[in-house]
Amino acid sequence: MRSVLTTLFLALLLSPVAGADDDPFARQLAERLKQHVRFLAADSLEGRGLGTSGKVEAKNYIASHFREFNLETHGDDYFQRFELRSTSPIINTTATNVVGYIPGSDPALRDQFIVVGAHYDHIGFIMRGGEKIVYPGADDNASGTATVIELARYFDANREAIGRSIIFIAFDAEESGLLGARHFVAGNKVAAASDMRAMFSIDMVGMYSTNEGLMMMGVSTFNGGRELAESVAARHGVPLTNTAHRISYRTDTKPFGDLSIPAIYTSTGLESPYHQPEDRYDLLDYDGMATTTLYLADFIAELSNVPDIEPTRRLAATQRAIRFHAGVIANAGGTSHNYPDDFFNAKGLFGYGAGLFLQLKGSGMTLQPEVLYESYGSRTADGRFRAHSITVPLNLQLHLPSAQQDMVRMYGFLGPYYRHIFSGRKGENDLDFDTGYKRDEIGFSFGLGMEVLKLQFAWTYRTSAGTITQSTTTDIRQTGSLFTVGYRF
Repeated sequence: MRSVLTTLFLALLLSPVAGADDDPFARQLAERLKQHVRFLAADSLEGRGLGTSGKVEAKNYIASHFREFNLETHGDDYFQRFELRSTSPIINTTATNVVGYIPGSDPALRDQFIVVGAHYDHIGFIMRGGEKIVYPGADDNASGTATVIELARYFDANREAIGRSIIFIAFDAEESGLLGARHFVAGNKVAAASDMRAMFSIDMVGMYSTNEGLMMMGVSTFNGGRELAESVAARHGVPLTNTAHRISYRTDTKPFGDLSIPAIYTSTGLESPYHQPEDRYDLLDYDGMATTTLYLADFIAELSNVPDIEPTRRLAATQRAIRFHAGVIANAGGTSHNYPDDFFNAKGLFGYGAGLFLQLKGSGMTLQPEVLYESYGSRTADGRFRAHSITVPLNLQLHLPSAQQDMVRMYGFLGPYYRHIFSGRKGENDLDFDTGYKRDEIGFSFGLGMEVLKLQFAWTYRTSAGTITQSTTTDIRQTGSLFTVGYRF
């Protein structure tokens, strides 16, 4: 692989590089980019939010240019539609990716694909004091969308330059959780995920001069990627500010990286008024955007002809059957004591807890051990009972069918727990662990939960498996009905 890149580099280094005055694509490129951004970030498009007429105008605008450049369609048109339904927040609408492609010219490579994408949606508008405040999203991400349009123009005029096929896509619903990208990799009519060799997410590229260069985060996720990126950058005089191996989880690269597809986050950073009404088209650096576009055109063309694009071993490891995550978790709710041999129960007492969890995610199920500090008890005739413990649940989560798997994971769970009580009181007295109560407790938990992106919500019922007392004649069970909230790092 390294020898191939070296040969390509030497060949291109020794060949003359056309200047902007000699290149019909480069001529007036900055002005064309500005026209695209000015249209997409106009107040009349209402911030391209979900459900707005402005987003419909935006998708039609992108599709009209794909049609002008004779891009192939993935069906009857350029639109890949999918339904968005959620109760928090309430969403019930149709979202649309705009997808076209150019077949590669190399018979040995044309069945492999490079994805060049940018999200075209933004966060819409709000009403304040009867006034509509629009979040136009010029840098985020009319700039990336404009770049994709111009790259499609370039490769339409230079079809013989690409060996692999190139998919051009404007993703919808990125701001709602990368949903357009998730839907695309889950199933589309152009290419299976196994045929995608690399992906570019062009997201916020309007601040080149301010950032003093271009980020290419993730370009090191395929063998020889950094070397190729830097050699092309040297020819264009482009400083690369980030060529890290890490896949960015903040943009549309994540769903591709999760499938071990090398994914490059191309950006000039968060220097613009990010997610603010001031993110307008007249603030952007269009000469810098033109430089970025020319660099990407050259880099993608070279990449499309590399004989093998292989993910690094480190990236390929993300495809392992079990994935590990960690996070923080807290719970609160009603706790009490149950007397199975009697006709009454103790009155409930507010309980709470907090701690850490680990997730071992597999196909269809997740094992989640936790370590929690918990405080719980009940109100009895002898006074208020309150105990403090370290509780270690081990729950097996079984994934349930969900109407929106790309955004929400529903699950039921059950499992044992171990609890060590380190202090407590009953009425005015400390708990007697010598003859009264057991320090160690075994029980089980079960419940239902929902994971929304990195947040976890669940209802948990917890009960001890045996009596919590040392008496052989009195059976008292500790119980709790808890609401749980977790955050995965």
